[in-house]
Amino acid sequence: LRRARAWPNDSDRASAAGRGRLPLIVGGHTIGVVTFCVSREERRWSPEIVNRLRLIAQVFASALAGRRAHAELVKEIDDRLQFESLIADIASQFVTLDSDRIDGAIEDAQRRLVEALDVDRSTLLQLMDGGLVFTHFWSRPNVPAVPVPRYTPLTWWPWSRSKTAAGQLVAFTSLDELPVDMPDREHYRRVGTKSAVCLPLIASGRGIGCLTFSSTRHERAWPEAVLNRLSLIAQVFSSAMARTRTETDLRSALDE
Repeated sequence: LRRARAWPNDSDRASAAGRGRLPLIVGGHTIGVVTFCVSREERRWSPEIVNRLRLIAQVFASALAGRRAHAELVKEIDDRLQFESLIADIASQFVTLDSDRIDGAIEDAQRRLVEALDVDRSTLLQLMDGGLVFTHFWSRPNVPAVPVPRYTPLTWWPWSRSKTAAGQLVAFTSLDELPVDMPDREHYRRVGTKSAVCLPLIASGRGIGCLTFSSTRHERAWPEAVLNRLSLIAQVFSSAMARTRTETDLRSALDE
């Protein structure tokens, strides 16, 4: 393809061999090449014929680009529908789920979402005794676990924690987007995170924790549509955990 960019000015030199080669260009980028050959005899390609063949090359390039765009659109729509179906399935699962099965269901939902989003891990942190602690976690088998024990008060990521505690969503494609005067960059880098989204968990108007999804292999963007769906999942998890806490408190009161 590097040579193809020189072919429009190289037609006369190729004519001695009875062969015309033209690049297929879309939006200033070469996507392929089309050739016209004569095998019976040598011939010279006149400028008039070359110009017409260039027009044909443009037609071919446009057609191929249109097919690619259509295939990408169909895939995008299919992926979106599959993700919408997954969100609906997870949300409906928690409606009638017994409280003693909620922890396992959350981590299974984290696994399904990580795989659907093509990210690497998901963590859920809850506010307990005035501090955030890891309670739920799932990551791909080849991704190192976050080096923080479960149910241990967390002091990392102060900026991100303050944002989610205030009910704000945090999403970044690159660590360079984080504030330079906060240690969050170094903390994310220490656990291998390149891109992440942190969603607040809110129940009865107060923050009870946060839900995160992160990528360690490469940077990735977080489209608004995806963030909206993940916010819905955060609400589902919040409601389920709040229900579990209420039932636990009720059982304790009844025991007393």
